[in-house]
Amino acid sequence: RDDAKRALDALAPAARAAMKDRAGAWASQVLDVTRGDGANDGEHAQQVAWVLAPRTPEEIEAIRAATRAQTGGHETIYQELSRSMSGGNRDEAIAGLSGDPVHAAAMGLVNASGDGARTAEILRGLDPAQLAALKTRTPFGAGWIGADLDGAHRAEVDALVAGDRAGADAAQLAGLLEEPD
Repeated sequence: RDDAKRALDALAPAARAAMKDRAGAWASQVLDVTRGDGANDGEHAQQVAWVLAPRTPEEIEAIRAATRAQTGGHETIYQELSRSMSGGNRDEAIAGLSGDPVHAAAMGLVNASGDGARTAEILRGLDPAQLAALKTRTPFGAGWIGADLDGAHRAEVDALVAGDRAGADAAQLAGLLEEPD
């Protein structure tokens, strides 16, 4: 976190002001979720993940500061997340505070177990370098990703893990065209 603070301090005044504005908006989005009804459900956990997971360490540090400012210094973003979420939803949200999109994606994939659409969404949010890092950072390799899925979702996820976006798009389209059970 110290490196992120130093990087923020080194920004030009205009860039620092722009970061503060963006971080304020992101912090507001997280606080809207954590202070709303049903904050611990999967949909709300996804909303928090959409805000936090792709952020850099510098952006996360700015969000931390904005959260403290918006709560009058009474709550940190960690306290907000810990208070309003539990289990896998909390783990996924707190992983977003790492400033490491690959770690956040890994925790999101664990939390999304059995949810093919969410699993695909997380994988589609990774660029090729992040996807490669995800496959090498986990002790189990990439075989666990989507192992609990079947049908079109499994085909889409397998293609995404392989880095085949066109194949994933085709599998997603095929799934949309399938007759419901």
